[in-house]
Amino acid sequence: AYRKLFEYAVSIYPIGLSEARIAYWYANDVATNLKATTTQQALTEIDIVKQSIVKADANIDRNIKVNSVEKSFHPAIYALEGMALQKLASVGVGSTKDAEDRFQKANALLSETPSAKSSLIRLAKTDLAFKAYLIKNGWHEADFK
Repeated sequence: AYRKLFEYAVSIYPIGLSEARIAYWYANDVATNLKATTTQQALTEIDIVKQSIVKADANIDRNIKVNSVEKSFHPAIYALEGMALQKLASVGVGSTKDAEDRFQKANALLSETPSAKSSLIRLAKTDLAFKAYLIKNGWHEADFK
């Protein structure tokens, strides 16, 4: 139901956060529900993940140019993209380096948008790979309580 909500949202007004959530949903589906990454359904979903990440990044670029209030979503967008890429890497599609690059961007932007920290904490509670990345980069277990 959430996937359809986000897909409907971007059909009206494309926002990077919705695109990143779509990417994460499909990546999670590929990693947890599909038997192989070479089926037509898996290939279609992997393509949707990649397209959604490109669209989310385009939204970030647009927000930077117009100094949009949506900039506060950028850390969460990068985190969701990283989580999606991590899911794909776990089944042999892409590399964990791509995911880590997104996680680094999310973490780096926290100094510019401290209010985004709570969003990253919520995301880390749902994705252990992202939480592990944050801990590896100076976060503490107490940050997630």
